[in-house]
Amino acid sequence: MLLVLNLQKQREPPELPCNLIVEVDRISNLPGHIIDKILSHLSLRDAVRTSILSTKWRYKWVTLPYLVFDNQSVLVSAPDQTLVKNKLYLAAGTIPGKLPKPCVDLSFLSIRINFNDIEENLAALCLLRSCPNLQELEMLARTEDQAPSRAATNIAENFQSFPFNQLRIVKIVGVSGIQQELYFINFLLANTPVLERMTVKPGSMDGGWELVKELLRFRRASMHAEIIYLDP
Repeated sequence: MLLVLNLQKQREPPELPCNLIVEVDRISNLPGHIIDKILSHLSLRDAVRTSILSTKWRYKWVTLPYLVFDNQSVLVSAPDQTLVKNKLYLAAGTIPGKLPKPCVDLSFLSIRINFNDIEENLAALCLLRSCPNLQELEMLARTEDQAPSRAATNIAENFQSFPFNQLRIVKIVGVSGIQQELYFINFLLANTPVLERMTVKPGSMDGGWELVKELLRFRRASMHAEIIYLDP
């Protein structure tokens, strides 16, 4: 019996030292373009969550070339979003002119915005100034939140010396022709020297022709810029 036990013990493979047992992280070792493809199919929230996978993934999400800020990026119900937004502004203090570190890999940006909200306008300008290689911009007006402001302020006039040298395509959807929207559109047209196409689609037919006349009056930095007006 002892002999049998000894033979069985001899048949067992020798244990490897602990320092030779290495876990294979196959995902982290994938080519960079494949990792970018995986991240591009995730929501912004889920992409940020990948930073906890390992130290290799801590900053991979910041290289995403596409960012979308919409209702799907928020976990709270619609009535609470304004409260959360105000708390974030309060916590952050004054909105900076640009981010501490530029988003050099960002080529597409989509934002849902209330043009009558000064803080949201400043936040959008901060993002735009922080994306030197941005090529395509989409802005979706939140008309349901755009209560008339007491006085329209052209906040973009303080940013006239910051051209967007790579921005080629702009799409603005849901506009109603309020003064703040026109200020922002005028600002973009005046600061996009390589703009090829700006598409504007109002939220309703009210004041459509007045909006068209305003758009045609705006000065364009790009000689080849085309303004396309789409019916609601």
